[in-house]
Amino acid sequence: MAALSPRPSRATAFEWVPLAELKTPQVRDGAAYWNHLRGDRPFPSRAEVTARDLAPLLPYVSVVKIIDNGTDYEHRIIGDVMVRAFSMPLQNRRLSDIAKEAPDFAAYCWTPFRRVFESGQPVAWRSHTGNDNTWVVISDAEVVLLPLGNTADQVDRMLGFGTHFTRVARTRPAFTPG
Repeated sequence: MAALSPRPSRATAFEWVPLAELKTPQVRDGAAYWNHLRGDRPFPSRAEVTARDLAPLLPYVSVVKIIDNGTDYEHRIIGDVMVRAFSMPLQNRRLSDIAKEAPDFAAYCWTPFRRVFESGQPVAWRSHTGNDNTWVVISDAEVVLLPLGNTADQVDRMLGFGTHFTRVARTRPAFTPG
């Protein structure tokens, strides 16, 4: 399988954020949980992450499996908040398959996925998505993506936490004759 190529996203704004500057409680709590599990190691293993520990955060969670040494990625677990944020099913789908349906979404995922896989470091970002994207039903998001692995030098999965805010329709005030 050929490696996916990054393509520019249509997000109207995208910014990398230091973990210390995360604003939403669910994303901050997810990062703190991961930090607690890893201790003094670069990252914890997937086996250490439990649904019981994450119960209040499960709607905001995602687990992504790294395929073929980072040439593809598979969304293994997707929380309800994540499901509602996008206009297509993601669970148990590879990014290469999603790219056929939604190339902009695949491009959006590619850079942070690759960054975590290659560096073994967490990444966080905020984005505001323009109306030209058809794969998204939200406008603003804050996301953290955290490496997981069985050895200290090989990331094999990523644990994500994301909050998404739905677009608010603006209506024109009613006309009142004068």
